[in-house]
Amino acid sequence: MSMITGGELVVRTLLQAGVDNVFALYGGHLETIFQGIREHKIPFLDVRHEVAAGHAAEGYARAAQKLGVALITAGPGFTNVITSITNAYLDRTPVLYIAASIPQNYAEANMVQGGFDQVAIAKPITKWANRVTSTSDIPRLLAHAIRIATSDPPGPVLLDIPMDVSYALIDEDSVVIPKTIIADTPALPREDAIDSALHLLENAKRPVIMVGEGAWQCKAEEELRVFVKSAGIPVFSDYQGHGLMQSSDPLYAGGFFKMLELSEPQLAPDVILALGVRFGVYTLGASRLVPANAKVIHVECDAKEIGRVRDVDIAIVADSREVLLALNIKSGTHKWPDWSAWQKVLQSLRFVREQRFAEQLTRRSSPLHPYQAAKTIINSMPCDTIVVADGAEAHQWIAEVIRQEEPGRFFTHGHLGCLGFGMGFAMGVMRAHPNKHVLCITGDGGVGITLAEFDTMARHNLPIVVVIMNNRTWGATKRFQDFISGPGKNIAVNLSDARYHDVAIALGCHGKHITEIDQLLPALAASFECGKPSCINVEIELADMPPDSAALMSHA
Repeated sequence: MSMITGGELVVRTLLQAGVDNVFALYGGHLETIFQGIREHKIPFLDVRHEVAAGHAAEGYARAAQKLGVALITAGPGFTNVITSITNAYLDRTPVLYIAASIPQNYAEANMVQGGFDQVAIAKPITKWANRVTSTSDIPRLLAHAIRIATSDPPGPVLLDIPMDVSYALIDEDSVVIPKTIIADTPALPREDAIDSALHLLENAKRPVIMVGEGAWQCKAEEELRVFVKSAGIPVFSDYQGHGLMQSSDPLYAGGFFKMLELSEPQLAPDVILALGVRFGVYTLGASRLVPANAKVIHVECDAKEIGRVRDVDIAIVADSREVLLALNIKSGTHKWPDWSAWQKVLQSLRFVREQRFAEQLTRRSSPLHPYQAAKTIINSMPCDTIVVADGAEAHQWIAEVIRQEEPGRFFTHGHLGCLGFGMGFAMGVMRAHPNKHVLCITGDGGVGITLAEFDTMARHNLPIVVVIMNNRTWGATKRFQDFISGPGKNIAVNLSDARYHDVAIALGCHGKHITEIDQLLPALAASFECGKPSCINVEIELADMPPDSAALMSHA
């Protein structure tokens, strides 16, 4: 008879589920799990703050398109990761949060790092949350949690494992680890729904396709490109869907917010095929992206997203890739209308947008204009770079200039609008794609939230290039105050002229301070080539509002 700990059972179950990376900050409640990780040589990343562990697990899950795992110790360890759990919940990211807790026999005993119900707190912000009360139940409940996290629609789960449960010894022959843990079977569309969608599309005058995070999560890029090439329908993408349609394709029209330029009746889309789009305030409410009289074909794997903020004409609760496969089979017998004039309208608008800030690219004054900095950064990065865009306004300047030929190469804020997620997320992305370059762009506000993670990057040899768009201001906050209260009434918006690059250097990274545009390109080249994590602190001016923000404000 061989006795093993509950922590060893946790690790063996994770291995059976194919887990190959774990993100954590050590706590004594987790000791037996950590020992299992050490003995089985599972790669792990230990960070400086639990929120970074959570965001790293999110980044890994999103970039690898598989389960992310974060180990969280009891009490403040759990409360520190609530932001990440919520972010994963709203963005439907499959992350398993294993949270330790105090021994069960110390309930209501005022024990340190206890005294509150972690599972109860997690339930509203997870797909599923539960506590293991018996060591023999670890494999069953852990497999159940993973199955829920990775099934459509994906999302975070939390399993609370009390210290006495993970430390307890059990006969290894007395428990069985489930062999089938992942149960990922996409939902198929009904044939009559496909026929109705095709009929609506082929009778449209100004059709568009909107692709969202759901289309990315089901890996629908190949099927999308085949359908678009056949039908000739222009495509808009949300931030999470960038790259599903190649930026270089003439039928790619830009991000969702560019649809605001189609508000005139003669330009308004009349039929919209929405693939994996979760409609809300920013897509159907205040910003008026979708005209009230437009016909909407909504494809979503989660029935709760259908009709959330307005009625739709055709509802298809199914996997976006499967819908596109069915459309491609059927559309082969269809003769599509000639939409070349409509295509040229959108191509012209795209050209006008790209020329809007052209004069900023030639200026030589300091500090840099944010568009000038963003364009230089994107144009100079290696072709295999994955971009993580953080910051309240920095991410929008990057989104304005980003060009993607593949999906999963650009990650930014989701539904929570979580500032400061970038450095942790970027570490998870690099663990998912260790042979690619990873660029994290953030603002001087956002970088301060997890600044100590430069130490994590240095300790784990993660050569991430972090670029700080530094205007010494909480820029979005200042603009909001100016809009609501009027100019000259700012409070709590100013930041210091901090030398973030020197902090990075002190923590073992490469650092550079940029004040002139001619310094930026060589600094970026040196950072990508040095093989170390880098911090490039770029001084920018508090310039005009990013175009997406300006469009939203004007349509609010």
